[in-house]
Amino acid sequence: MSVGTGIILQVVGSAALLLWGLQMLRHSAAQLFGWRLKQLASGAGNSGIRAFGAGVVMGGALQSSTAAISIGGTMASNRVITTSQGLALALGADAGATLAAQLLGFNWQAALPVLLLAAYLTMRIGRGETARRSAHIMFGLALMVLAVQLIASATEPLRAAPAAHGFFAAMVSEPLVLALVFAFLTLLCHTTLAPVLLIMALAGNEVANLQACFWMVMGVNAAAGIPPLTASLGEPVEFRRVAAGNAVFRLLGVLMLAPIVAAAAAFAGEWGLDGSRATAHFHTFVNVAMGATLLVFTPLAGRWLERALTKVGGDERLKPQYLRSSSGSIAQAISDATRETLRMGDLVSQMLENSTRAVRRGDAALRAQISKLDNGVDFLNREIKLFIAAMDENKMSDGERRRANLLLATITHLEHIGDTIDHGVVSVTRRLQARRVRFSEDGMNEIRDIHSLARENLRGTLGLLVSPDQTVAKHLHQTRLQVERRCEQTFRNHLARVRSGRAESVESSSMHLDWVRDLKRVNNHIAEIAEGIFAVSQEG
Repeated sequence: MSVGTGIILQVVGSAALLLWGLQMLRHSAAQLFGWRLKQLASGAGNSGIRAFGAGVVMGGALQSSTAAISIGGTMASNRVITTSQGLALALGADAGATLAAQLLGFNWQAALPVLLLAAYLTMRIGRGETARRSAHIMFGLALMVLAVQLIASATEPLRAAPAAHGFFAAMVSEPLVLALVFAFLTLLCHTTLAPVLLIMALAGNEVANLQACFWMVMGVNAAAGIPPLTASLGEPVEFRRVAAGNAVFRLLGVLMLAPIVAAAAAFAGEWGLDGSRATAHFHTFVNVAMGATLLVFTPLAGRWLERALTKVGGDERLKPQYLRSSSGSIAQAISDATRETLRMGDLVSQMLENSTRAVRRGDAALRAQISKLDNGVDFLNREIKLFIAAMDENKMSDGERRRANLLLATITHLEHIGDTIDHGVVSVTRRLQARRVRFSEDGMNEIRDIHSLARENLRGTLGLLVSPDQTVAKHLHQTRLQVERRCEQTFRNHLARVRSGRAESVESSSMHLDWVRDLKRVNNHIAEIAEGIFAVSQEG
């Protein structure tokens, strides 16, 4: 193996170790501090500066602007923060995420065994989730420290290689090439940390001059907005606005700061800064300067993104049709939310209707339709919930408050029913197809009967939401008991068929019982909706 190939393999392996440690640290930090970080972001109010500060903390804690932007995008989707606040938070996260490069630029060689020992003792002695996550954070940091040392040692031979020096000296006149190469590395790694640490190693070992290293850093930062953008595809439009705005801000910031690269390299050289530290400082400077300069434009950018990226296309049935402004009459708003809840119930009813046919036929198209309807149910659940949350509770009467809470409980149960149907159908049909088996005719007929009762129960329950009736409520309660008895009888019948050795029953046993269990869960959710409606109607 040639020296060059060996160096490349060592750098790639070290980068993989670094990314592994970073993933462990990031995941454990998100589990340990995630809810506190969300509270911090939601407490920013209407202040862009506070949102920027919250982003700095989030980026520093998670060591990932992508993870912080994901949290900000989710909060924007749930309308906890506005698009402009999400953009300010993203700018802060970009700056905060540079902390790892700063810290890892120091010599942590003596701390490595201490971190490993502390992680091991915390895992062995500590109890509970907090101790386990803390141990993972320390172990992840130890892996990152080890990876940095390996990268530095791997690039050390290049210090005495004239060809490497000549290559990077020549590349100063081709800054776009350097920037594009490290932009591509950033896209491969899905993080800025690994490419920046490699650049720091090249600078620290005097393989590349500062001006070349600074152009590499510019390439890293230009591409850093793309991983959050690609991760946002398929997310709600509010999420995509934050990710798209951050990607544009990053590109604009790099273009804005490009003219000062040569001056910054000369300044660092005059001050006699170590190449590794100078590179880390420049990386931080770029992100802080972008944040400080572009923060003032976040309100304007937020408004533009809200006009440019709108909720267009898709099946009209899966979009809210009755949710107008909730800031007017409370009675009208609750009436609108009720009508939308009934539409959500219709989608769930359609899912339930399609589910048995999908299981019986193993129809992939019906499965896809059920999944599409479930996405619509999830979307309506979110929209109705946010619509009700936006109502002024101080203007509500006691009856209106009870009705609003009832609707929140109802859409939650409907969303759970949709998930149960979607996951159950997908699991059962795939397993039936994979094993090339089917339900026995008797078993399928029994499931069809239970399914028919559950559909009847759902229709009656949705009717109660409009017109509560004690007689209907009692009938629904009896139907619930009837479904439970049918499920128990089906279970006994199925076991009898299995004992008798019927091949179809034996081969499909686990799928049969899973589907019956799911139908029982669906019926329980329906019954709880009915009981909640009746309880509210009794309270007046």
